[in-house]
Amino acid sequence: MLNEGYAWGVTSPALLGCALLAAVLLALFVRAEQRAAAPLLPEMPPRQPDAPGQFAFADARKVEGILAASGWKDVRLEPIDVLCTLGEDELASYVTRLGPVAMALRQFDEARRAPIVETVRAAFAPFVHDGQ
Repeated sequence: MLNEGYAWGVTSPALLGCALLAAVLLALFVRAEQRAAAPLLPEMPPRQPDAPGQFAFADARKVEGILAASGWKDVRLEPIDVLCTLGEDELASYVTRLGPVAMALRQFDEARRAPIVETVRAAFAPFVHDGQ
């Protein structure tokens, strides 16, 4: 669906809706990751909902406010169901490179990182089907 972005235009409601949905799904994914890692990473800083970063636009009201303040009229965002997959073999790479858990893992050596990564990867087992 995002392949339609060029045809829809950068400012189209459909493309903005897809971007918002992607941010929301990513936020849910990371929350599962953080819950699994929390017992092993007690020093992890608390989430800041308004902080800049990969989830900055996960709140629809925030996005609507930004667009309204930019001069957009009658802003309306609608959810769109999109299949989003990540290969099971990519989970460890994701956990160690993106998000707050990855940032916390940077300070540890491999011996401390490995059990945390495995714990987080295992937390996603209920969501893995046919290697995806």
